Amino acid sequence: PAYFGGGRTISVEKDLTEDRFKAEYLTKAPVVMRVKNVNLTEDILRRTGAERLVPVETCNVADKKRSYLCDSWDRQVMSLREYYDDYVEKDSTNGRSGYLAQWPLLEQISFPVPDVERFCIHSKTDDEAPEGCEKEEGSLKSVWVGANTISPLHHDPYENWIVQCWGRKYFRLYDFKDTSSVYPMSGARCNTSAVEDPLKPDVRKHPLMKDVAYWECILEEGEALYIPRHWWHYVR
Repeated sequence: PAYFGGGRTISVEKDLTEDRFKAEYLTKAPVVMRVKNVNLTEDILRRTGAERLVPVETCNVADKKRSYLCDSWDRQVMSLREYYDDYVEKDSTNGRSGYLAQWPLLEQISFPVPDVERFCIHSKTDDEAPEGCEKEEGSLKSVWVGANTISPLHHDPYENWIVQCWGRKYFRLYDFKDTSSVYPMSGARCNTSAVEDPLKPDVRKHPLMKDVAYWECILEEGEALYIPRHWWHYVR
């Protein structure tokens, strides 16, 4: 895509060990690695989960934000089969796009877990989170399925591993040390940036976005991306 190529490159590791991950990357920097056993394919998902009810986020196709920040945003429950028929095969239905986000599939259907769970390490920063901040214990396993979808610039309260089971996604990351430069919202959405489109920020409204450093990659099928806790990320 035209917007790719202006950021810092994320290191790619072929044979990353747990010791090297802890020493060089954990809480410090993002990294991409190849995953050996990605056994969850789109065909398997559709065959085994067709009638399962899933939460689908929808918004008007005309809304440029195309995310939970849209005024037209809504959430519907439907079968996985209906989701594919209405929002993946056809891209949109009745002028609305759909995104299956944060579905705890692996708690409902038994699948071999890709070879990243050994890197899901409890970091010291989890213990040092300020009082009142969201905290997570153990590993959370969620699935995202979508076509032409966007996750706005935001950060999470835990170490993130994203495994690309099929297709590809673009990621743009900002160090949590540069939080003031990405203009976080206030209140309940303090983990989300007020910058609507970090690919083309309005530098009159958000001048610090002009020079803030960012990392980027296109995550391909069979790869996993580590995002340190509280690092900002935009996905499409």
